[in-house]
Amino acid sequence: MSFGEGSNLPLGCLLLFINCCCNSFWIVMQVPISEACPDHLYTTFWMFFLSSIQSSICTFLIDRNPKAWPLHSVLELGSCLFAAIGEAISFFIQVWCTCKTGPVFSVMFTPLSTVMATIIAILFTDQILYVGSLAGAFAVILGLYLVLWGKAKDLKEHKRYNDEHSDGANCRGDLEKPLLL
Repeated sequence: MSFGEGSNLPLGCLLLFINCCCNSFWIVMQVPISEACPDHLYTTFWMFFLSSIQSSICTFLIDRNPKAWPLHSVLELGSCLFAAIGEAISFFIQVWCTCKTGPVFSVMFTPLSTVMATIIAILFTDQILYVGSLAGAFAVILGLYLVLWGKAKDLKEHKRYNDEHSDGANCRGDLEKPLLL
């Protein structure tokens, strides 16, 4: 597909931006969801079930042609199953990782999926890799890892400060005590 006249490049960029915002919101919301419901398989099931219903409704509203819905080959069916199982496993691991380490750590693997998708696109679809795209991707990945490095350093400093000034008391316990006696 070429990006000539009449292309949907601005709409694609807008939808990609919305996707990034929604994905960020989803990752941050996994912390309170994991605290309320610690069964990650249960939450992953409900997320996929509800997103399947939403996707089906959107697809039906966009393309009402019934001939567009059936799968025509075993390869199409296998691709759908592989994508569904792969995404379910990926989301389950991401929810588990978010529950154990917080939302910042699980975001660290997002640039790796971009790099893998680019490599696969170059190998299997004969796409051309431009120097500008490579420099932009490198800048984004470097920026993300610098933020993660800073976050890890900040957490280490925060833990050291709490260890020095806590006098053995739990921070949550201090918040439950009345301020004035």
